[in-house]
Amino acid sequence: MQKIILLSREMDRDTLLLLEERGLIRLLRPPAELYRYRENGSRVEEIYSSAPRFGTHKLICVVLNTQEIILNVHPDNEDFILLSADHLIFKPLYLVLALHKYKSLKRKIEDRQLSEKDFIALRLRYNQPLTSVFTLLKDTVHAEVTPKGRGRPPIFFVTEPSKLISYSLNLKGYKLFIEHK
Repeated sequence: MQKIILLSREMDRDTLLLLEERGLIRLLRPPAELYRYRENGSRVEEIYSSAPRFGTHKLICVVLNTQEIILNVHPDNEDFILLSADHLIFKPLYLVLALHKYKSLKRKIEDRQLSEKDFIALRLRYNQPLTSVFTLLKDTVHAEVTPKGRGRPPIFFVTEPSKLISYSLNLKGYKLFIEHK
């Protein structure tokens, strides 16, 4: 038997770029066209979707430039990944969460019992080990928004089932706003 001895080396940017260039890995970074996005609203680019025969999930990249809080809900989990390898400065990104699951919140809407105590608005943070990667569990009512004004719209990643559907929630006369600090 002939031995092949491998010398270990630290993982660094240049090595990762070489591996990516050779088609062996894909770095987690937004597609170039999302950096140029400035319109109102949001845009989603699918990075990849797994083959159904192996189980299905997809990785998407989202750029967001909307101030209107439109609550939605999904029947399965999704993972948020708030990493910025380029360390760009984005406008603040807020995640608005209902503090009740979909059915309970819908009942509160029907009974005209909603208040600020039923929601939380979180300013999300990038590149933080504890808070930058998390799973949003199924039936959690949520919305992502950013304040109006100048600045680069926030970009983030989401992994989710490849056929995940989304339902908008009709607030029936209620409208949510965030007071930015």
